[in-house]
Parts: sequence; structure tokens; C-alpha cells
Amino acid sequence: EMRLGRRAPEFLPSCNASILLQPKFRPALDNLIQLSLYDCGLSSLAGIELHPTNDDDNGRNITMTLFPKLEQLDIGRNPKLTNDSLPDSFHTQFPSLLELWCDDC
Repeated sequence: EMRLGRRAPEFLPSCNASILLQPKFRPALDNLIQLSLYDCGLSSLAGIELHPTNDDDNGRNITMTLFPKLEQLDIGRNPKLTNDSLPDSFHTQFPSLLELWCDDC
């Protein structure tokens, strides 16, 4: 489970947070089954669709799904997050998704 919190003492209200992940740690996301971005002050999920590509044995680029095992995603209480702030490929990034919580978005 991965939870990202944004509380007043931890971040200034006007600041944004980005999570950068080194490519060598990306395989750890393959096992993530729950992700909570609840009340993080999100206004966009731009970039969630960006993920590295790997070459197969024949030298062809193959696209990797960022969260192949993610079953639960909570993006609730992010009132600035709208349908327009989701990338077009948002729905393809979570092939195992069973629950999507998006209240007050």
C-alpha cells in the first residue's frame, strides 16, 4: 500500500509535490495493490501515463503498464481534479482496478 498525504504542517498550501521515481525502482510498482492520493490537493494527474519502455529480445520497444496489479485507487477530496485533468490513457493504466474512489473531485 502506498499513501501520499498532504497536511498543512508538511507542505505550504501554494506548493506542488511531484514524485519522481528512478527507473531502477519502477519494478516495485508492479506489486502495488492500493494507492491513496486522498486529499492531496491534486489538480492534475498529468504524467501518470508516462512510463518507461523496455526492449524485448528482438529489439522492439514494448510498453509497460505502470500499475499492473493495482486494485484500489483513492483520489477523493481533490476538488480541483476534474475529468479534463485526467490523461486520455488514464483508464488503461490500471488493468486490475476493482475500486476507484473519487468523491469530491
